[in-house]
Amino acid sequence: MRIVFDGRVLGWTGIGRYAKELLLRLEQQDDSNDYVVLMQRADAKRWAPVAPNFRIEWVDIAPYTVAEQLRLPGILRSLKPDLVHFPHFTVPVFYNAPFVANVHDMTLVDFKNYRGDGLKHVIYEAKYAASRWTLRHAVRKSKLIICSTNYVKNRLASHFHLPPERFTTIPLGFEMTGQDATKPVSPEVPYLFSLGNSYPYKNLARLVDAFAVSKFRAHGGELILGGPEDYFREQLRAYVAKNKLGAGVKFVGRVSDDELTRLYQQASLFVFPSLSEGFGLPGLEAMSNGAPVLASNATCLPEVYGDAAAYFDPHSTTDLTDKIDILTANEVERARLVAAGYEQLKRFSWKATTEQTLAMYRVTLRSLRRD
Repeated sequence: MRIVFDGRVLGWTGIGRYAKELLLRLEQQDDSNDYVVLMQRADAKRWAPVAPNFRIEWVDIAPYTVAEQLRLPGILRSLKPDLVHFPHFTVPVFYNAPFVANVHDMTLVDFKNYRGDGLKHVIYEAKYAASRWTLRHAVRKSKLIICSTNYVKNRLASHFHLPPERFTTIPLGFEMTGQDATKPVSPEVPYLFSLGNSYPYKNLARLVDAFAVSKFRAHGGELILGGPEDYFREQLRAYVAKNKLGAGVKFVGRVSDDELTRLYQQASLFVFPSLSEGFGLPGLEAMSNGAPVLASNATCLPEVYGDAAAYFDPHSTTDLTDKIDILTANEVERARLVAAGYEQLKRFSWKATTEQTLAMYRVTLRSLRRD
């Protein structure tokens, strides 16, 4: 059978990593199907086929473009696939042949991430509406929607009023870095660490508020925030300055892999205050580097982290402050979280993700033959 895999997202963070890891292991685990991988030439160095049953179809059409809607359906039909796998829900609305698609989280449904006002606001609203339309088409027309957590699966089924059998849960994989996660050197100043984007739903303003009134800060602790310097990070900086919360708060932007490892390993806590996630890879990365994790109890995070994290109500600054102070004062509990984190990571592997994906392909292709 011929499977077309939409690799046009290989240059993305997050979803691109998922696509690459899956392709690498599909080559190792499946020699019975033929794969055609759509790729943009700009991503040529990100993946190249090794197995003889894999080949690239160069398609320089970016997701979320007019060309995607008008030209991609014809390209897909010319490849005569038995099934197309879209690792993101950017399915052309005029493509109606069999496909499966991933929906990784609910942020498009639950949140708007405005950038400015005036004309920028109008443009954002148009793009937002188009994205929601694309999501609706993908969910309703897909033979199967792949979700990485039961939380996302159940929310999608409820939101779109579709039966649960239209969805399947295939957890993402995770690989230990192999780095020494001991903490041979204590930092000069104890700190909390948080990493990621600064979108409003990431809830970093509440983390800053909670840190500002904590005993941990009063005793000289710091809060280090890593992540891209963009519009939303500028907004967060402005919030910190306006409310005079800057004492002890450090923005480090993007850091090298070695520096990131050090920040994880020497943190008193890795704090993940997000209001919504589809899987929560940053917390697993923190666990793999020996950091005790304090996470929001929202959405999928308890499902993914289990008892390997401590939790707080992401809508309560007081609860977050209390948990910060309790955990930073309790070395025994933090050591328990570190040990539990290593155990929790054993639940996730890209090999298992690929095996479950292949099983899903087989079931879907069999059902198509019956139809």
